[in-house]
Amino acid sequence: MGDQVEDQVKRIIQDTRGRGLIVSSGCALGANTKPENVRAMVEAVKQYGTRERLEELQEWD
Repeated sequence: MGDQVEDQVKRIIQDTRGRGLIVSSGCALGANTKPENVRAMVEAVKQYGTRERLEELQEWD
């Protein structure tokens, strides 16, 4: 499931090119939220949401 979370975060970052984007779990996490999914979200943002990566995406304009 963590791979799916990573893929979705990556796709959202690429689709928006990071513009106006805040990646977050929202106001609260459900009691059944798997910790590995939260970790996957955070790690994906660290990997795909770096300043350098976002600048590359925005050069496509």
